[in-house]
Order: sequence, then C-alpha cells, then structure tokens
Amino acid sequence: AYLKNGKLYFMSDCIMDINDIPLTGIHNVYNVLFTIAVCSLLGAKSNEIKDAILSFKGVKHRTEKVCEKDGVNYINDSKATNTASTITAINSITEPVVLILGGSEKGEDYEKLFAHIKSSVVRHVILTGASRINMLKVAGKIGCPDLTVVKNFDDAVRIAKRIAKSGETVLLSPACASFDCFSGYEERGDRFKAIVGEDQ
Repeated sequence: AYLKNGKLYFMSDCIMDINDIPLTGIHNVYNVLFTIAVCSLLGAKSNEIKDAILSFKGVKHRTEKVCEKDGVNYINDSKATNTASTITAINSITEPVVLILGGSEKGEDYEKLFAHIKSSVVRHVILTGASRINMLKVAGKIGCPDLTVVKNFDDAVRIAKRIAKSGETVLLSPACASFDCFSGYEERGDRFKAIVGEDQ
C-alpha cells in the first residue's frame, strides 16, 4: 500500500483520494495505508475498503472531533498522555490552535514538546494540573507563545473557549496523565466535552 500523487493504492489498484480520509494528520494516512494493505490481503474489495474507511469517525478521546461552535473547532485528545502524542496531535491541525496542556507528570522532559510548540500552529497555551509549574519553567526557557496558567481544569477549558477565535481550534492534548484530577483520561475527556457544550 502506498501514497502517490494524492491517492492511496494497493499494488496498482487506486483505493481512494487522500482528501477523502475522514481523520486528519499524516499518522492517520499511515494508519489507512496499513488498513488498506491488511484488508486487501484478506480479500476485501476496493469499494468495501473505501466505504469502511469513509464511515470511520475515529475513537473517543483520540483526536476526537467534538464539535464546531461559533467557527471554533474543539478536539478531545485526552488520550495523549505523553509528549510524543501531543506533538502528533498538533501536527494534524493546520489552523491556529489554543492548546490545553497539563495533568499528572510521568517524568518526561518537556523541552522537545515546547520547542515544537514554538514553531507550530499553536498560538496560545493554557497550562493546568499538577504539571503546570514545571511546564511553565520549560516554556519560559524555550520562549513559547502566549501562556495562561490555571490550577483548575474546568477553568482551563472555559478560558480556552473565550480565547479561541473563529477559524481556530481548541485542542485538549495534555501530554500528561490525568490522575491529579480524574480517574483516567476518559473522565478528563468527557469533562472537556461537557464544558465545551455549555453555553458561553
């Protein structure tokens, strides 16, 4: 399975156009190519593979598109409990991002994350949770974009809603575990979605 001239193939058979993939990011292109290869080897027909891919809307808490409100997209990536996952999520978005980071720490070095944020589409970072002070120190050392620091997760989401402008994305991709405030990333992601759904 391979990508050529904007189209995804298995051997010489064109399966679909890259722009038809319902999930964003180059990592999802790789996932779709893998899916195409496996399904083709198992005997599935090209149209069946394409229909299945087009119907897939993603998995909860993994760069999950929550909604669009007032021109702002909201993405729940609460499953991103390490810096590599957060970098991948940022790379999947092309419009300006208000990024919510933080939670319980896992002993990671945040320098690579903030260096990436500095040169990415992220225009504002909201730091929250137990990691917020360590993240703030690294962000200051790297020289990141505008920052807001809050202790409370609910406040972080509500501030992100106020800061975000039409045409931008609010991304929850914490780069940390959730056990400082929640039972797990699922509860954190569900809380994000609940607050996003509140009236301003």
